Amino acid sequence: TVLYDSAKHLYRWSVAFQDIPHRSGAVVANRYFSYDQGIAIEAELAAYRLELDAGRLARARDVAAAIPGAFWSDTLNGYDLELGIDQVYSSYSAWTALGELALYDVDADSRWLDEARRDANGLGTHTRQADGSYALRTYVCVDRTAPGCADPSARVVVDPTIDTAADAWAQHLETAIAIRLAQPAATLP
Repeated sequence: TVLYDSAKHLYRWSVAFQDIPHRSGAVVANRYFSYDQGIAIEAELAAYRLELDAGRLARARDVAAAIPGAFWSDTLNGYDLELGIDQVYSSYSAWTALGELALYDVDADSRWLDEARRDANGLGTHTRQADGSYALRTYVCVDRTAPGCADPSARVVVDPTIDTAADAWAQHLETAIAIRLAQPAATLP
């Protein structure tokens, strides 16, 4: 639990030890990534199923509740990859929402399904390209040397790189949502 930040209700990116054999001298990275939260939700839910520890379910809910405020970009219509950096990668944004769907499967709280749908809809309107593929990423121009940002009038750039991971994760999210919409949450495994 050294990675969990109870003030933010988020998991930090990583921890390293200065003395690896004795696991001492922990150096915790105070960086937070959206998809780590989705993974953490799924891990907490797996532990909950094994241990039936209500604290695990509560932690999964806390993390899920913190995701929108920490990572949602109104400008880019998706989950930012990293806290505080207005940059949405299609694959990581979708991956984050899959954690919300995993929680929906456990407690049938519609807000988790609604958040996942908001992400899928945002990706569909902002990063989906004319050929149906998803752009690798979209970002706000803060550095004029970044690709597409040289023009002073450029505010938001969509990186049109076709990325199979972006396509796969976004399509996986869309399919996962469709499955949940097609049947009541109580009937899901």
